Amino acid sequence: EELAYGLHGGALETSLMLHLAPGMVHRDALADFTPLGARRARAGHTLGPEGEAGFAWMAEDLNPAGAAGNAAMADAATGARLVTLFAQRLADIVLETATFDLTLFGAGRDHR
Repeated sequence: EELAYGLHGGALETSLMLHLAPGMVHRDALADFTPLGARRARAGHTLGPEGEAGFAWMAEDLNPAGAAGNAAMADAATGARLVTLFAQRLADIVLETATFDLTLFGAGRDHR
C-alpha cells in the first residue's frame, strides 16, 4: 500500500532524506499519514489521486498534514539502497542515450 499511495513524505521520500540529509528530518514528527488515495481504494472507489481515474491534488488534499504515506516506516538504510538503485538507473539511461541510434528517427530523410 505504501508504494501505491505514499506519494509525498511517506516511507520512501523520508528514507531518502534520512540517508541524504538526516539533520533536516524532524524525527519526532514521523507518523503514518494515511493518504486519501489509500482510504478511497479500501472503500472500493476508482477515482483517486493516482491510477486510471486520477484527479488533480495538492499534498494537503491527500492528508491534512501535507504528507501522504507512512513516514514512520522510513530508515536511512532503505534510503541508501534507493539512492544506489536510482543512481544506477540514471547511469543506465545516460549510457543508453549516448549510444542511441539516431537513424531510427526518419530513416532515409535528409537531417540538415
